[in-house]
Amino acid sequence: MRLSASLIRYAAECLEAIAASKEGAALLALGQAGSSETPVIRTLDETMAAVGGEPVDGATAAAGAAATPAAGTGGLGAVLGAADLPDEGDVTICATALNMCRFSGKYVRMMQVMPALSADALRALSGLYQLYMYIVFAVFHVGIEPGTPSYEQVDAGVQSSKLRRTLRFFHMNVIPPPGYSGKAATQATGSAEEDPTVDMQHDLRVTAGAIQLERLRAPLEGQPMFALPQAVSAMESLRRLAGLARVLKPMMESALPESAGSTLASFYNETLGAAPAMAEQTYRAISRSVLVLEPVTTAIKNRKWEVKEAAAQHNAYVDTLVQLVQKLHGNLGDLQIPKPVHAAVLEGSVESIAEQLVEAYAAIKKTTDEGRALMQRDVKVLATALPTLMTSDGF
Repeated sequence: MRLSASLIRYAAECLEAIAASKEGAALLALGQAGSSETPVIRTLDETMAAVGGEPVDGATAAAGAAATPAAGTGGLGAVLGAADLPDEGDVTICATALNMCRFSGKYVRMMQVMPALSADALRALSGLYQLYMYIVFAVFHVGIEPGTPSYEQVDAGVQSSKLRRTLRFFHMNVIPPPGYSGKAATQATGSAEEDPTVDMQHDLRVTAGAIQLERLRAPLEGQPMFALPQAVSAMESLRRLAGLARVLKPMMESALPESAGSTLASFYNETLGAAPAMAEQTYRAISRSVLVLEPVTTAIKNRKWEVKEAAAQHNAYVDTLVQLVQKLHGNLGDLQIPKPVHAAVLEGSVESIAEQLVEAYAAIKKTTDEGRALMQRDVKVLATALPTLMTSDGF
């Protein structure tokens, strides 16, 4: 049976007349938040523009989301607090992730109210998360997009092979292939009503096709440090959302048939499990782009290394690199981003410096023993200065 948009809206409207059980009260607060008349597709298209916008703290989110919270619960704030996440003080979650919380509540409540459709609802929920996670990553990641020919190369800017496979899967499952007609998926297997999985993938691709990535990226162009503050808001909200979704697992397990166990495990282990790696990769890509190292590597390649006597001092480019990292450290502090993100960007920048130095040294055609000794001195001075800088101020 097809889990159509009209059925989703009908189920959402039914929530107004359904009294939540005590253990599902906080979930119902999530499901009832917002207008039940807003189509899921239109809301996704509109709210994706808010990714990286003004974050909503826990108190504001609870007040705005739990429009009619059940008695004895703290609404969304209670669910946020229940998530198995580190204590970071006030909860920060962007508006788009907040909408995802609301939709999650509606889908899970549908599983409870209509058990016959619970497996279809889970597949639809998994597709929704794949769409959201892929779009957020595609908007904020600096580098090659999954699905392009160059992405198939080794590394391709994404070190984790597992993450690369996950992103490739998301891309294949969500993004319409070239020439997608909109009906090809259903025609290939016959009637759409007989294959709900294919039909849901078709709806997912239609939704993704309506989202213009360039329009979402446009406000980020020209932002300092590759829009790092906005990226932090989006990716940390993604982490938070994955943690919140884990709170719903017992409710889904009780509503789903045993045959859906593998689908549920895949949803949590493969889909939601990719959220931390996606955030780390986003920060890594920004950190490797934020420092302009070409002048330094050019100076190394053009320097004469065929010296007969080793100089007493290290080369000037070492001081330049240290100053670049010091400036980056200060700029990150001014942004007031979380310390783990601050440290991750610094570490990624130093990693990029090391790789660029290796490539620059490898490009030197002629040198002497004294020249190699000078290179070793430069590396030693740099290796002493950078860790000292990175461990200052508690980093």
